[in-house]
Amino acid sequence: MADFIVEPQNGLSPLKIYNQVKTCAQFTPEFALDVLKQTNNPRVMDALFEKIKTALNDGADYFSYRSALLGMVAARECRDNIKDKIQAIADANNDKATFDEIAAFPVFIGRNEGGNHILNLIAYGQKVPCPPCYMKNYSGLVMAPNVKEADLSGCRDMPVAVADFSCYTQLRKLCLKGIRFRDDVAPLKLPSGLEYVDVSNMKHQIYDWSVFENLHTLVIGLKKNDKLIFPPNLQNLHLTDAQMEPNTLDKLKDCQTLRWLKISYGTSVTGVKGAYFELPQTLEELALHSVDDLDDRMFQLDKYPNLKKIELVSMELEGRKLSLPTNIEELNLDFAKNAEPQVFDFRKYTKLKMLSLQHVNLHGARLKLPQSIEELTLHFMTGATHRILDLSAYPNLRKVSYLANFGETKPDAIRISEDCVVAGTIEVKKTLMSSLRERWGKNNSR
Repeated sequence: MADFIVEPQNGLSPLKIYNQVKTCAQFTPEFALDVLKQTNNPRVMDALFEKIKTALNDGADYFSYRSALLGMVAARECRDNIKDKIQAIADANNDKATFDEIAAFPVFIGRNEGGNHILNLIAYGQKVPCPPCYMKNYSGLVMAPNVKEADLSGCRDMPVAVADFSCYTQLRKLCLKGIRFRDDVAPLKLPSGLEYVDVSNMKHQIYDWSVFENLHTLVIGLKKNDKLIFPPNLQNLHLTDAQMEPNTLDKLKDCQTLRWLKISYGTSVTGVKGAYFELPQTLEELALHSVDDLDDRMFQLDKYPNLKKIELVSMELEGRKLSLPTNIEELNLDFAKNAEPQVFDFRKYTKLKMLSLQHVNLHGARLKLPQSIEELTLHFMTGATHRILDLSAYPNLRKVSYLANFGETKPDAIRISEDCVVAGTIEVKKTLMSSLRERWGKNNSR
């Protein structure tokens, strides 16, 4: 369809073009397309259509003039009588489907000027990376008809017309994070073939996703979501900055295709302290980031045997009995608060390969690892009792990232095997951060 869109460039005046069309002795399809490249003036378009119609009546092939005829409609503001006549010609030549698709495309070529205050993103083709912008001076937005990926995150003052993406039938990935429309009641319309959608941090939402059968990834933040219906084949779900209703979270256990679930920053459960909800048994990855007011049972994750990767980032673990699946492979406890000492005994997780402990207080516990560990991140741990952390006894350990603050409650050094790759600072006396502070202080005193 993009082949039929012909954008006028600065050319001759409409009057001169009109006279050329009227007096043209050797009228050809190439000449007709050249006219479209110069103007969309209504009088010129009327004259051009009459020339094409005469040529067809004289026996010219429809498909030789097809690009010019459909180009008079594609993304163009044109008179209804001309549009109806072109439709009749297309129907007579079994070209109705193409005409209908073109006629449904957003109009951005005005009658007397090319842009018509439309943000034109057609040049990006199938992948539109639109930077955040204010659209106060625009009345609409247009992308290529065959666009497959579009990121409009952060755009502000969007006109209501932009909320309708249904004409982009080939669109598969759409990011609308944080966009703002001029009208608070702008209805959001999306094509049913979408596979990935990010509608987080925005007021306008779709609550019933049941018709999006191809949608496998949904990023969403809702303030009132008791009517939320998940897509039937959802695999990845990110709930962020949302006030979740208890009955909405109860629906998660019925998402039997769900593989990855992340609940993050600002998300809470409306009117509930100590929220609990079941997860689907199909879940393979779970990420909880700064989620408050969860029941202790939410940390009993050993009943989900398919969980291979778990992130409990910035989570309050005081008094929690953390139980993980024995076959877990990746664990992230960065910024975990007030974890009990027994949490740091990971020896029973015999398939654990990656462990991250950043800004974690051990509270006097000793770090105990399984023999399976392959990658370890230890940044700014405090509350340690061992002065030297011996990691040389782990044969599979291949990568260690270690940073520490200058202080007394951290390991001063770690011991590793010769095969291990190191990122960070080993045998720390002063960390890079401390050294930079010291150097800055000296330079500043000069």
